[in-house]
Amino acid sequence: MKNVPRVVLGLGLTAAWGRRVTRGIMTYAERHGPWDCELPLTGPFTADTLRRLGKVHGLIVPSDLAALVTTTLGRNVPVVAVGTTGPSAVPKHLPHLYENHAEIAKMALEHFLERGFRNFAYYAFRGYYMAKIHGNAFLNALQPHQFQCSWFKKEEGIREAANDLKMNEWVRKLPKPVAILASWDGAAREVTMACKKMKIDVPEQVAVLGIGNDEYQCLFCSPHLSSVDTGLERLGYEAAQTLDNMLRKKEGGKVKGGPVLLPPIRVVTRQSTDVIAVNDERVAAAIRNIHDHLSTGINVKQLVRELSIGRRTLELAFEKHLGRTVYDEIVRTQIARASQLLEDGNLSVAKIAQHCGIQQPSHFCAFFKKHTGTTPLEYRSRNQRQRYQGIP
Repeated sequence: MKNVPRVVLGLGLTAAWGRRVTRGIMTYAERHGPWDCELPLTGPFTADTLRRLGKVHGLIVPSDLAALVTTTLGRNVPVVAVGTTGPSAVPKHLPHLYENHAEIAKMALEHFLERGFRNFAYYAFRGYYMAKIHGNAFLNALQPHQFQCSWFKKEEGIREAANDLKMNEWVRKLPKPVAILASWDGAAREVTMACKKMKIDVPEQVAVLGIGNDEYQCLFCSPHLSSVDTGLERLGYEAAQTLDNMLRKKEGGKVKGGPVLLPPIRVVTRQSTDVIAVNDERVAAAIRNIHDHLSTGINVKQLVRELSIGRRTLELAFEKHLGRTVYDEIVRTQIARASQLLEDGNLSVAKIAQHCGIQQPSHFCAFFKKHTGTTPLEYRSRNQRQRYQGIP
């Protein structure tokens, strides 16, 4: 029997981030192992903890522990760092995999712009180091568009109730409709709770988007929260693959050190951003009509007749406020609904086609492939939420 590598995972499992990254590591180990994986943390991760480990072949640890590990165990033990580095930098010789915050912010902004928002805000929750990174990335993404962004940060050293009152007042005074990006899903949940207390409609007046796609945070509330899936399982999977290359001494026994940035997977759209924000009542009425009658096969001709408005007038209004045609909006809504149904459950392609107003499954398959580049069943196989997003 071949020697089984003893791999130590220094990731905490009390938070969704650590659990999801660890799940990706375990998926790699199951496919390419066996590995003897250990999770030794029952308290603080210290030099004494590391010394008591005995013989280990490699470690995957959060970035802020990487320097401690190499100082204690030396440079001959393979180590992979994961996650955004804290104040202590990761030693340059170590591979360091983490989320691409610029791409996360860009994806969030595109999600908001597609829905017509022009007012933006950012809510920074506890853990301000990471919150600041996400917030600055969002400001940088907004800069080329010349949009302003109001920023709220909870203050340290004052009572929670006082912070809540300040945050409530901040939300109340924001120009509406407004799109708020929160530093993580728990922060997004706080925003929706504040809106509920103040009787501010979500998403009609305030659309809220989190980061991380922690389904416990996103689904155990009303409305359900949209969130950027940053691909944490993939982060763990690729970290494990990197460590495996080091253990097997691939590429001449060397793995390049330094940062490796992984892009986010997608925005998982749920109720908290499922809206189109426009001040033109004609466009708003048309969008409501598209959503309400999508399953009956709505088209542009039926829409203008239903709204008693000239087609040219409606088209100009759509171009002005959304930058797309009425037909484009119908197609966008059909594809969005089909994608959600394919991801969320096991409805047949024929049933999903009917929900999108297309009666013939063959026509629906051709339509879906034309606009997404993949068939419905291929899309379902790649994107169903119970699968680990981004893992090959």
